[in-house]
Amino acid sequence: MQHRFFALISRMRYISRWGLMRNTFEENVQEHSHMVAVLAHGLAMIQRDILKEPADPERCATAALFHDASEILTGDLPTPIKYYNPDIRKAYKAVEAVSAQKLLSMLPAELQPGYEPLLTESDPGVKRIVKAADKLSAYIKCLEELKAGNSEFESAAKQTMEAMVAMELPCLDWFLNHCLESFRLNLDQLEGLYPAQTGEERVALIQGRGGISQDASRLLAAQEHRGGGEMGLGENVGNGRAQGHGAHRPRPALFPGDDHAHAKVWLAQVDGIPQRRRPLGREYQQPQISQGDAPLQGSSRQALGKLRAAAVHSL
Repeated sequence: MQHRFFALISRMRYISRWGLMRNTFEENVQEHSHMVAVLAHGLAMIQRDILKEPADPERCATAALFHDASEILTGDLPTPIKYYNPDIRKAYKAVEAVSAQKLLSMLPAELQPGYEPLLTESDPGVKRIVKAADKLSAYIKCLEELKAGNSEFESAAKQTMEAMVAMELPCLDWFLNHCLESFRLNLDQLEGLYPAQTGEERVALIQGRGGISQDASRLLAAQEHRGGGEMGLGENVGNGRAQGHGAHRPRPALFPGDDHAHAKVWLAQVDGIPQRRRPLGREYQQPQISQGDAPLQGSSRQALGKLRAAAVHSL
């Protein structure tokens, strides 16, 4: 006999969340469940090791992995509908219970007692932490959408924060006070490469720490303003034909407000993939290309080729 439980669990990735919202990027139930498990484990660790209150991080993480398992059979019901009134909420709870029991029936009888508390959230302490992690994951999703300029999630962010504060859960409050703000940072800020500075201050800092010369910077910036795209390693600088995968595709801006800071960071492609250089990283320094090191002669495209070749040579 074939047991279908795990095959059904694997289909969580096909169920999209936030179905009524315009999303910058889609989130599925499998991705959400993983994040909730990470957060539930962290909240339980905070409760146990920092606040010195009883908690079982492993149990919380495991329960979080399965907290939306019933949606494999029911789909994801948008929150405004689920909580529209008490009758709908009660009816949906009954549907979730039926779905959980059906999933349990697809396991061998010997495994069902072990999975039942995970699918039905029977432990009150675990249930509370998993619920907090669920709300926290939703709020982080709202932050990511707002960072991408999607105002669609403004109201959801406010409502979710109000719900988290109303839970009055000390481990959640600790996380909000000590961890949440970092989710607003970009990658370089998270790694400590860039403080919260203006674009102009970052450009000056890069140039003062071994970044490429001002002449090369201006050349790249001019090419950027002319609308040129990423130039691959295999480009023909002699005839000016860009053969890279990302040709004619604009470079992404790394810092809001920067005019051309990103032109000094995205210098090359490897197998068609832009390679991001970090001028302030200790493990790498951009080659100093100036009038003395590599004369910028000939056409601007030839000079760009020399600039990129120097950057690639240092990889």
